[in-house]
Amino acid sequence: MESSEDSVSNRVGEFTVATKRRLADDAGGRCSLPDCRVMTQGPGVRVGRAAHICSAAPRGPRGQGGLSTLELASERNGIWCCASHADQIDSGNGALYTAGTLIGYKELAHARALVELKGGLVPKSGWFHGLVLSSRAFPPGSTLRFGKATFLLGRNGTGKTVLAGYLAGFADPRQWQPWLNGLPEEHSVSIRYFDPEPRTYGVTLGHRRIERTRDGQPDMPVAVPVCIRYCSLSHFSAGDAHGLDDLAESLGESSHVVAAVLGTLSSPDISGARVTGSQVEVQLAGSGDVVRWTKMSMLSAGEQSLLRFLIELAVTRRRAQDLPTLLVVDDLPGVFDTRLCGLVLGQLADPDLPFQTLVLAREDPGPEVLDGWTRVELVAAGQQVRLAQEMF
Repeated sequence: MESSEDSVSNRVGEFTVATKRRLADDAGGRCSLPDCRVMTQGPGVRVGRAAHICSAAPRGPRGQGGLSTLELASERNGIWCCASHADQIDSGNGALYTAGTLIGYKELAHARALVELKGGLVPKSGWFHGLVLSSRAFPPGSTLRFGKATFLLGRNGTGKTVLAGYLAGFADPRQWQPWLNGLPEEHSVSIRYFDPEPRTYGVTLGHRRIERTRDGQPDMPVAVPVCIRYCSLSHFSAGDAHGLDDLAESLGESSHVVAAVLGTLSSPDISGARVTGSQVEVQLAGSGDVVRWTKMSMLSAGEQSLLRFLIELAVTRRRAQDLPTLLVVDDLPGVFDTRLCGLVLGQLADPDLPFQTLVLAREDPGPEVLDGWTRVELVAAGQQVRLAQEMF
C-alpha cells in the first residue's frame, strides 16, 4: 500500500507516485545520506520521502536552478531519503547541502545499492566525506566535511598551511617530511570516503616515521587507494616553464599526459593550446580573426597560472575515471584577479564534474562568487583552531 505521502498532489514540483518509487528503488530503499542509510521501506510500507535537489519553492534553500515546473518534479531532481533527512533537505535547514553535494550523495547511494545487489560488479563511484584531524593545532576529532565543491578560508595564523601540508602529503608523501624531523608531537589525519563502501585511510606523522592505516588496520606504504591531486598555483611563476618538459614537471605529470590534454583546453581567455617541437604554444582569446599562437614563455604569470589550472582540470577529469578523486587547489584567489577568480570558481562548482574540489584561500571572494559552494572557515580559538562550516 502507498502512504499518504505518495498521493498525487497539485503542488508545484511534487513528484508522482511512479517517480517516488523509482527514486526509492534506485537507492535500494535506503536513505541516500552516507551517514544514515536507514531502511525506508518494507513489505507494503514505504516510510521514506523524495526530497528536491533544486528546491520546489522559489525561495527554497538551493533555489530552483532555472528548472521548469516539469523538471522540478522529474526523477533527475529527486533524492530518496528517510523522512527526517527529507524534511531537513527541503526546509530552511537544507542550506547545509548544495545541489552538487546532493547529486553526489544520490549517485553514491545508487552505486551502494548495486553493490548490495550484484556483489561489487558495478561502475566505479566514490565520495570524499570528511578529513578528521588530531594535532596540537586542532581539537581532537575536528572534521572538515567535504561538499561537492568546498571553499576553505584560512587567514594568517589559523592553520591553513598545516592543513594544506596534510592534504599535499596524500598526493605526494614527500610533503609530509616536515612532520618527520623530530617534532615533539604526533599529527594524525584520516580521510573518510566511499568507494562506494565506507572506508577510512589514515596516517600518523612524527618521530621520524609515517604509520598508515586502512579501515583501522595497519597498511603498507603503497599507493593511496584514492586520488588526491594537489595544485598550488602560488608556487608557479612566469619563469618556471619554458617548454613541455618543464610544464609537465611542475605539474608532477608525464610530458605524454600533458601533451594529450593540451588539445582539449578551452576557456574564455585561452581558446587553444598545442605542442610545437618541445615548446608549448597557446592561442589567447580575443585576438581577432587572425589565429595567433603565443609561446608559453611569453605569457604573463597570470596567463601561465590559468593554463596550468586548465591542464590540471583536464588531467583530474581523467584520473576520476578510475578512483574517487579530490582536487585541492591552494591560494586560488591570491593568484587571479576578481574576474578570473570568479570564472575559475564557477568552473569548479559545476555539479557535472566527475570529482570533488577543495579550494584553500586566504581571501574571501564573497557569497556572490561562492554560489553553490560549501564554505568552511578556520577560526582561531585560543591556542587551537576550529572549523566553522556553511553553504552558499
